[in-house]
Amino acid sequence: MSWIKPIFNRNSNDVLKVQTYDTIGFQYLSDEQKQEWMGGLKGALNFNDLNRIENNMEFLANLYEIENMNFKTNWSYIDIPSRLDFQRIVDNLKILVNRGKVLETTPKIPDLPLNSYQKINDLEKILYDLYWVYENGSLAFARNDEKFKSELYSNDNITVI
Repeated sequence: MSWIKPIFNRNSNDVLKVQTYDTIGFQYLSDEQKQEWMGGLKGALNFNDLNRIENNMEFLANLYEIENMNFKTNWSYIDIPSRLDFQRIVDNLKILVNRGKVLETTPKIPDLPLNSYQKINDLEKILYDLYWVYENGSLAFARNDEKFKSELYSNDNITVI
């Protein structure tokens, strides 16, 4: 298992495209549109998104050495997530946030139901921030509520690498 780059830049135009394609109907889409649909439209929560989200959660759980978490990383095209699936995802996110560190700008954990592109963006941004802080924590220094900086100042205490 490896980290998969999250997507957290969905917008209303992405959702509109999904709605437009759905209104047209798959059978009436152009070959290019069908290929785009099958590749996973950004404005729809699809099995690729769910696999990426749960893969990244499992990846972070392994980094933080958290046991007894449940993940589903084999979502298929025909799977439809249930309320319990979404509850598991949010519960796992809470565990990860409680164990890891996030940025001041990291969004809050979204409430259920996960029924908007903004909530899915927030969820994936939280995962991204958890991973970023883990990977870059040794380079980051915070001073007087400033954003993380990577430069050193005189009298800084640094750990030996």
